[in-house]
Amino acid sequence: MEGQSNIVTLFQQAVKVITSPGEFYRAMQKTGGFADPLIFVLVMAAIAGLEIALFSLFGASVIGTVAAGYGAVIFLPLTAAIGSFIGAALVFVVWRLMGSDENYETAYRCIAYAAAIYPITVLIGLLPYNRHDSAGGLGLLPDGDRESRSASPEATNRVHSIWCARVAGNITEPQQRAGGTAHDRPG
Repeated sequence: MEGQSNIVTLFQQAVKVITSPGEFYRAMQKTGGFADPLIFVLVMAAIAGLEIALFSLFGASVIGTVAAGYGAVIFLPLTAAIGSFIGAALVFVVWRLMGSDENYETAYRCIAYAAAIYPITVLIGLLPYNRHDSAGGLGLLPDGDRESRSASPEATNRVHSIWCARVAGNITEPQQRAGGTAHDRPG
């Protein structure tokens, strides 16, 4: 029964992060180790990997072949776990530059729980003419940042606006060099 309650808790956390990120991050524990948030990242990435594998069976995968779809079940959680630590390091550095006294663990928890968006971004990736990016969790980051360390909304919004604008520039720049997207070209 213990395993079922953990799965229910993970699901409830994911729903809370997506539906009420400010409330979730305000109530989030800032300490307690890396295990729980890492497990959350692994589970969300595994769900996203399973979605990719399932959709690849029907030729509707966001990455193509069936073999690549099944590879996502293994490699997506692995890369998400590694990426969560790297992302937390980046957030931690930005926080320090902003004058925060919060520790790396708090930054990691903010990044890890933003992984709740992973399964949703896979579904969005199936939509025709989508223009989403793999950095979907950036939309949740301002709430996590502001609420977990009680930062001023003005400073947080300014930093995240610059950060998101830079990410958007990295996404659109290759398309512009290639002459736009297929959707932009005539015929």
